[in-house]
Amino acid sequence: MKTEQDFHKFGSEVTKDVNKIEENFQKLGSEISSWKEDFEDESWAKVVEKQVDAKFGQASIEMQTKLVEAKEAVTEEQDKEDRRNNVILYRVPESVAKMAEEK
Repeated sequence: MKTEQDFHKFGSEVTKDVNKIEENFQKLGSEISSWKEDFEDESWAKVVEKQVDAKFGQASIEMQTKLVEAKEAVTEEQDKEDRRNNVILYRVPESVAKMAEEK
């Protein structure tokens, strides 16, 4: 008798599991059909266009970054060149004149 009860209990559990699996298959089927509709709406050209735009956007950002870095490097090099000809005089008081010609 106990094995018969265990068998019926096992059978009901299997039935519950089969019902859950069927529900999951139905959900999966509906999700797949919605994905299919989404992909059917988009043509191949639109998909490629989106990918190309994304890549060009990344390249544009990289180019702007490189351009800023190059400008900074040129500015720094020019600053170094300008300071190369500076003369530093120690123990000489600084002039209080306003115009560079008067200094």
